[in-house]
Amino acid sequence: MYSAILEGKAATWFRAARTRPWFAAVLILALCAPALSACGSGGNGGGEADGNATGEGSSAPVEFEYGNEVEHWNVALPDRSRDSFDEVAYNAALQEFQTAMNGDDASALLNAYDKLERLFADLSSDRALADFDCACAGFDGAAASAYAAKQAAYDSHYQECAQAFMDALESKHGAAFRAHIGEGFSSVLDNSSTMSSESAALRAKCDNLASQYSALVSRDASDAELKRLYVELVNANNAWARSLGYENYVEYVFATEYGRDYTMAEIEAAQDEVAREFVPVYQNYVADVMGDDIDDAFDALDESEETLMSNARACVARVSPALGESFDHLVDNGLYDISASEAKVRNSYTVEMAAYNDGCVFVNPNTEVADCAAIVHEFGHFNHMYRVRANSFMPNTVVDVQEIMSQSLELLCYDHYDVLCPGYGDALREYVLFDKLVAVREGFAINEAETRVYCEPDLTVDKVDAIWAEVYEKYSWPADENEWLSTSHLFTSPFYYAAYGTSALAALDLFAESRSDYAAAVGTYLRLSELAPETTYCQALREAGLPNYLEKGQVTAFSIRLANALGV
Repeated sequence: MYSAILEGKAATWFRAARTRPWFAAVLILALCAPALSACGSGGNGGGEADGNATGEGSSAPVEFEYGNEVEHWNVALPDRSRDSFDEVAYNAALQEFQTAMNGDDASALLNAYDKLERLFADLSSDRALADFDCACAGFDGAAASAYAAKQAAYDSHYQECAQAFMDALESKHGAAFRAHIGEGFSSVLDNSSTMSSESAALRAKCDNLASQYSALVSRDASDAELKRLYVELVNANNAWARSLGYENYVEYVFATEYGRDYTMAEIEAAQDEVAREFVPVYQNYVADVMGDDIDDAFDALDESEETLMSNARACVARVSPALGESFDHLVDNGLYDISASEAKVRNSYTVEMAAYNDGCVFVNPNTEVADCAAIVHEFGHFNHMYRVRANSFMPNTVVDVQEIMSQSLELLCYDHYDVLCPGYGDALREYVLFDKLVAVREGFAINEAETRVYCEPDLTVDKVDAIWAEVYEKYSWPADENEWLSTSHLFTSPFYYAAYGTSALAALDLFAESRSDYAAAVGTYLRLSELAPETTYCQALREAGLPNYLEKGQVTAFSIRLANALGV
C-alpha cells in the first residue's frame, strides 16, 4: 500500500499558515523571486502552458514504448473475488517446498517457490481488496473485521514462508535459490531474524504504544501527554532493537526497513547540504508562491468523477501517450474510488493487487481544485504497478523509489494542468511545485530530528523539545514549537519521512531538466516506471542516469540546477 501522505500537505500548510503569526515572517525572510509561470498560460485563463520556467524547450507529448511484457486481466473491481486464496493448495505447496529443500533436485525447490508466490499473490490481493473496501466503508465494523482477518492471515503465512525461505538459503540449494529469488529479496531474508519471547513482548509493547497516538489525538489530548507517549515509544523501540542485536532503533531501521540501500551516515551528510544549499532556494521561491494563484488551488470544485478522470487521462497523455494504456485499464475496470464521502477514510493511496499486476486507487477528496493533483499522484503509483510483474513476497515497498513515481509525474504534468482542471492551471502549478519543495525540507529535517532523538541517552521531554528547536532553526522552518506532534509518522512509522525528501530530490531534478529538455526528462521517468518493484533507491538512480543525491556535493549541484530552472 502506498499512502500518498504528501497529498494535501500544501493545503494543510497554507490553511495553517493563514492563522499563524509567523506567516508574515516567512514572507519577510524569503527573498523576492521572479514569477514562475508557464509561458503563454495567461493567469488562470484557458489554454495549455506551452513553455517552461525559463521560456525554453517544448512540452510536446513524448513517444515511448515500454519494454516490459506484463500479463493483465480485464476483471472489473466488483467482480474480483475477495476470497481467492486457496489455503489447501498453499499448504501443499509449502510442504512441497520444504521436502524439495532436502532433496537432490534444485529445480523442484524453485518450482515449489514459484507456486507459493502465485498462491500468495491471491492472498495479497484479497488483503488489498479488503483494505480498499474498508477504506470505502469508513468505520463499518464488518468491513474492518474482514480486513483484520485478511491481514492476520497474510502476516501468519508470510512468516511461515519467510522462515522456510531463510532455511532454503542455508540449504545445499542456497546458491540456486538466491539466484532465483534475486538479491533484493535475499537481502531482506538475510536481515530477518526469529524473535525471542522477550523480543516479541517488546514488539507488542511498541505496537500498543504506537496505537495510542490516534486515540490521544482523537480526544484532543494535551501536547504534554503526546510528548510523554513519544518518549516512552522511543525508549521501547530502542529496547526492542537492542533485543535483536542492534545498537538502537536507528541502526535497525536502516538495516531492515523500507528497503533502503543507503546508510544513516550518508543521509546525515546530505541533510547538512539540504539545510545549507537547498533551503535558500526554497525560501527564494516561497516569496513568489505566496501570491494569489496558489490560493485558487483550494477553491471548491464541483465536477463529476467522469469529468475528473477524463481530464486526468488527457493530462497524463500530454506527458506521453504511453501512459494512456494503463489509465484506460484503470478506468475500464473501475479500479478506483474518487468520490467524496464523510463515511470514507480521510486519505489517498493506492493498493497493489499482485494477482492482477495492477492496483486500486483510493481518493477521498476535499472537493477542491487541489484534488486533481491527488488523482495524478495516485496514478503515478498505479502506472508502475501496471508496468511491472508483481512479486507478492516483495511488494512495491521501497518508499524512496515509489514516491519518485508519483511526485515526478505531478511535476511533469506542470505544463498541462490547464487540461487537468481548466481555468486553474497556474494554481495547480504553484501548488504542486510548492508541495514538492516542502517535501525536501521537511523530509530531511524530520529525519534529522528523529535520529538525534533516538540516539539521545537518558531521553526526556525537555531534551526532545531542545532537539526540535535546534532542527527548526537549522532548516529555517518557522514552525510552532509543538508542530512536530501532528506528524503521525513519528509515532506510527518512525524514519519513514526521509523517503519524502529523497524522492522529491529526484522528482524536482527531473522537473528542472524538463524546463530545457522535456523529452529527456519524461524518457527518464518512464524508464524508472518499469523498474522491478524491489529496485532500491540508489540502484534506481543509477539505472535512470540520475546522480546519487546522498553523495557529497550532489545536493549542492542539484540546488544550483533547480535555482536556474526556477529563475531564482
